[in-house]
Amino acid sequence: MPVSAFLRPTLAVLLLAALAGCAGGGEQKAAAALAADAPLPTSVPKGTKLIIGDPPTKVALQLSGEIDKFSFDIEWANISGGPQTTEAFRADALDVGAVADIPPSTRPGPACP
Repeated sequence: MPVSAFLRPTLAVLLLAALAGCAGGGEQKAAAALAADAPLPTSVPKGTKLIIGDPPTKVALQLSGEIDKFSFDIEWANISGGPQTTEAFRADALDVGAVADIPPSTRPGPACP
C-alpha cells in the first residue's frame, strides 16, 4: 500500500478530531457543536490553527505535497517522544502529536468532562 494511500485517511481523521476540539467560540457553542448526534463539520472555521508535534508527519506531508492543501494554519512544534508530547498536551501547547506507533487521544474537547 503506498504511503499516501494510508497517510491521507489517517491524517484526515486525526485533523478532524483535533479541529473539533480546537474550534473556538465559547463553551456553549462548542458543547452544541460536539453533541453526539450532531453532523460532522464539512468546513474549517476561519482563523483555525492546529499545533502539531510530530516531525515525521511534517516531512511526509511536505514530500507528498499534501501540506499545501490544508485550509487552516499549522504550527509545527519540535516535539518528539512520549514524555514531551504528554507534557505539551497538559500545558495546552499541542493539539496533535504522536507517541510510538499510535497517536495519543488524551486531549478531550471543551465539551468533554
